[in-house]
Amino acid sequence: MAKVDLQAAMKKRATVTQADDAFVDEVYEGVFGKSRPAQAGQKATLPIVSLKPFMAANIGFRPYSEENLQILADDIKENGLFEEIIVREYYGKADEYEILSGHNRVAACKLLGLETIPARIEVADTERAITIATVTNLQRRQGLLPSERGWAYRALLETKKCQGKRADLTCGENRHKLNPDEKARDKVALYFGVTVYQVRKDIRLTYLTKEFSDLVDAKKIKQQTGVTLSYFEKDVQQWLYQEVYQTNPKDLTEGLLLFIKKFMHHATNIPEDLHKVVAKYHKPKPEVKQISFKRKKFEVYLEQIGDEKKLEEEFLAFLKQKYGEK
Repeated sequence: MAKVDLQAAMKKRATVTQADDAFVDEVYEGVFGKSRPAQAGQKATLPIVSLKPFMAANIGFRPYSEENLQILADDIKENGLFEEIIVREYYGKADEYEILSGHNRVAACKLLGLETIPARIEVADTERAITIATVTNLQRRQGLLPSERGWAYRALLETKKCQGKRADLTCGENRHKLNPDEKARDKVALYFGVTVYQVRKDIRLTYLTKEFSDLVDAKKIKQQTGVTLSYFEKDVQQWLYQEVYQTNPKDLTEGLLLFIKKFMHHATNIPEDLHKVVAKYHKPKPEVKQISFKRKKFEVYLEQIGDEKKLEEEFLAFLKQKYGEK
């Protein structure tokens, strides 16, 4: 992001805070069925050493590059912060705080050697914390990557799915079995101005290995190819990356992936079976010779036989009689 674009984005954020807060409330109520806590956020100046990164869920937003972080730091040094960060108490500890919005601002202030930062301390349960963390980024950040959108949508929907359930039984190692509530997904799509299909597609990209996720984000492979890849287990994805993509990126086609999907149902030895399937896919296809006749020569017979299909049957019967059954 260019310096002027980043500065403009930061100034815009300062003017839309109230609207963003209202939108957070709308998503929080619409998706989770909860109302904003009665206790308003408390403004304070907090020691930077007391701040912890967001821990409630993997929401996937990447930190600024070194270049953009330096641009942000220079702007803060010249103009100050346009907006305080948003935090909540870190699991009940009054002297530690979890960052809900403002990781890049905190990093920029650290770069400047600052020891404190203006903050708003929110009373937020897990659902509200994830809503704040995802909504503020989905609404404000420019040029979000597909994987960033996917992890944000997934965090919202998985949290909704796990709402009111024991996290140790339903939301831990079984997270990969995402089957979000259809209505919640519809609402997420509506709130962020995208289609349900786009939400579903972006979420699928979170099931890619890091190598393929980075390639989709860098537009080196198509999003739809990434979606198809996401349905393969991680060991298959790793093999495809090492043995196919790194050898010749052009060989990683939608056709190959669908062919593998068709023939890999009963695979027992991933490397060996994949080699066989890929080799079979690339095996030269026998040339099919087309036979054609001039219609004019056969028209007199077509009138008697009735149609071309019947003529074909008669011709084959003649060949079998003359040359034998083949």
